[in-house]
Amino acid sequence: MSGANTALIGAGGAALAAVAGGPLTDVFNELALALAIMGAGGGITRGLANRLPWREVVRGGVIGASLAFGIGALAPKALGVNVEGSTVSILAASAYLLGFLQDFVVAFLQDFAVAFLKSKRGGK
Repeated sequence: MSGANTALIGAGGAALAAVAGGPLTDVFNELALALAIMGAGGGITRGLANRLPWREVVRGGVIGASLAFGIGALAPKALGVNVEGSTVSILAASAYLLGFLQDFVVAFLQDFAVAFLKSKRGGK
């Protein structure tokens, strides 16, 4: 990645963090941007490795970025874990795997949601 691209991505992340303001500033930061990029990279790699059409590759990138951002950026806040040092690299690797294995993650989340809704309805 060239220096111009890195600067552009950093500026976009700073703009998102500035626009969010308030308590959302903790969520929309550089770590969240890095996780979204790694998730998108995993999703795109999945599509290219499976030789999918370009629309599926783009869809994989968007879903990978969404999953990685949602789970990777919000989980440390929910668990109260302080992210620093080598933890960032572990989160980035996890975000890439989330993007790459998105089919299994989405299927698991769908099954979990269906089971939860069935239990709320009394097994119907």
